[in-house]
Amino acid sequence: MIAGLLAVTLLGAVLGLDTVSFPQAMLSRPLVAATLGGTLIGSPLGGLLIGAALELIALETLPFGASRYPEWGSASVVGGALYASSPSPGPGAMTLALLATSSSTSTMKPTSRGWPQPTTTWP
Repeated sequence: MIAGLLAVTLLGAVLGLDTVSFPQAMLSRPLVAATLGGTLIGSPLGGLLIGAALELIALETLPFGASRYPEWGSASVVGGALYASSPSPGPGAMTLALLATSSSTSTMKPTSRGWPQPTTTWP
């Protein structure tokens, strides 16, 4: 178990580097990252399923202006590993994996996606 956790951690770190520096080979896309995370746990098909759902969410995310693109690589590894580690994926397993991944990317901030902004300034 510790070896699997260490492997998932190292994969997440390498894919986090793929976003900003060497090699920038698009390995940090959710489809690839979640499939690799699921493969490390032992269920590549489960990782592929979560990766496809996360890729659809990531395709809709566009950085405008000076905003940063969310880091999907390591978050997708976690989502793929979470879904692949469930012994028999029930109806809530995919939802849990998607929520864990989305909460760790920065796409669910209360100030993003058109949520109401405060209209008054604090002194």
